[in-house]
Amino acid sequence: MRLYLVRHGQTKWNEEGIYQGHTDIPLNQYGMSEALLLKKQIRNKEIDVCISSPLKRAIQTAAIITENKMNIITDSLLIEQNLGIYEGTKYNTNTSIAYSPNNGVESMAHLFIRAEKFLNSIYQKYEDKTVLVVSHGSLIRALHFQIIGYSEDENLLKFDVPNCCLLEYDL
Repeated sequence: MRLYLVRHGQTKWNEEGIYQGHTDIPLNQYGMSEALLLKKQIRNKEIDVCISSPLKRAIQTAAIITENKMNIITDSLLIEQNLGIYEGTKYNTNTSIAYSPNNGVESMAHLFIRAEKFLNSIYQKYEDKTVLVVSHGSLIRALHFQIIGYSEDENLLKFDVPNCCLLEYDL
């Protein structure tokens, strides 16, 4: 299987440095233009299936880059990490977002479980296909490390996932 991973285009909250998580924010104008540029980049790639997070920013990105020429399947396993009490707040380099039973933040362990479950499901369904996945930064990091392997000594954030970047894997 060939797998393309794409993070959604920019939103107003990305631009303003605000944590989004599960909050359903649409693309801003710049995010739409990022998706149009990516559409040109993947125009000659044969894609059999497009699967997206159900959040607006991901669905809009998927619709733009596929030119609405294919059915976009949504999968809740691809939704962004729940950032609990941090959603809607400004990024703060002095604050570390960490799981706690009291703050509503989804644990990294749970995020990795979702990523593994998603990869197993698409591999079973689309083993001989090319799959385009449009999702979010934290979930794409989890997918990436599930594919290449992960050590607990690694810093997940060292793997940068810019808006509308295209990552390619052969599984």
